[in-house]
Amino acid sequence: MKTSVLLLASVALNLLLAVLWLRRPSPEALATGSASPLAALPLSASALATNRSSGAPESSGSKPVKSFTWEVVESADYREYIRNLRSIGCPEETIRDIIVADVNKLFEERKARLQGTRKKLEYWKASSMFAMAAPDEELLKKKQELNQERRALLTELLGSAPEEKPDASTLLMESLEAMFDFLPPSKQTEVFEAMQRMQSKMMKSMGSGMPDQQDMKKMVQAQKDMEAEIAKLMTPEQFEQYQLRLSTTAMTMRMQLATFDPTEEEYKSIFKLRKAFDEDHNPMLMGSLTPEEREKRTSAESELNEKVKMLLGGERFTEYTRSQDYNYQGMAKVVERHNLPKETAVKVYDMKRIAEEQAAKLRGNSSLDPVRRDEALRAIRAETERSIQEAFGAEGAQSYLANPMARGWLDQLAPSQAVAPTAILPAPVVVRSP
Repeated sequence: MKTSVLLLASVALNLLLAVLWLRRPSPEALATGSASPLAALPLSASALATNRSSGAPESSGSKPVKSFTWEVVESADYREYIRNLRSIGCPEETIRDIIVADVNKLFEERKARLQGTRKKLEYWKASSMFAMAAPDEELLKKKQELNQERRALLTELLGSAPEEKPDASTLLMESLEAMFDFLPPSKQTEVFEAMQRMQSKMMKSMGSGMPDQQDMKKMVQAQKDMEAEIAKLMTPEQFEQYQLRLSTTAMTMRMQLATFDPTEEEYKSIFKLRKAFDEDHNPMLMGSLTPEEREKRTSAESELNEKVKMLLGGERFTEYTRSQDYNYQGMAKVVERHNLPKETAVKVYDMKRIAEEQAAKLRGNSSLDPVRRDEALRAIRAETERSIQEAFGAEGAQSYLANPMARGWLDQLAPSQAVAPTAILPAPVVVRSP
């Protein structure tokens, strides 16, 4: 299960790198450094607001000019600007291209200024399956409003805004840009380009179909190469931030510790221990380990857990280990979706633990008649299910018990069968957690 999480984290990172590849600037844009043919045009949002009016743009109105200079043509009022372009015989298609490019540049500058209002990224917080930072909703809303204003202005000036394909990568790019807020824009561009190059190499080296162990080794090595190249572009402090945010270890931790809710200091301390472990014992390569290597890894993992326990303390370590149990994560999701108290998930998790312990004792009792043992196991399961329904409520229990993982551990207690608790044995009854 841990290997699948590492693979998912790696796939998530590769997906984001693919987004970077799709969003890479064109050679023309890199060469010119600007999307607008009139980059020096002195326009402002306030001037646009002052001079805008309803209706379609007029087709004429300015007197012909005797000589051509941009100083004569340009104007802070877009309508005047369009009339001046028409007066010098500029084709309508070219006028449209100029105005669209210039308006887009203006709004890109306004959007760039919004970046300064971005909230501090809490990179240590749990996140979605993509293991990235959640977008700043307020900032995203402001950017969407700017885009609507941009299209409304183009429609007002030109009669219609240009057709634009929806950008499915917007949310991912918002998250990715937030993850890199510790770097200045120019350095971000360098890093993105390096990631794009490595993504291209990685895609070429991978085989088709489901990855096997050889593909896994190539992926691990490609990610190491990418980190080595990125490290050259950053200061040690910046590279540390990069690893805390975008390394495979970081992305895995944000998925695994979804219910742990670590503080920043807890996250950084645990990350340091787990990063060192992952470098020596990459979980993605577990399938190719020899028995001796697997035993060595198990021993190293025990040492890792002891170090984390010393770091966190007993009670907090219990929360840490519980949060990585997928059964508990499923319980926590039910609690969240049905607005139940958070401690309800812990209560049900303890029910599971107690039921499993009692079932193990019954199975370990060799003197017990098999028929009576099965009856007692079914009684434990029946009582456990009733306790779950009482804790989660009817809707919550129905949602949880529909989960294959929930049915799995209940089936391990006893096969599914609607049987009331029996009194044949002084069988242990599941104790409901307080």
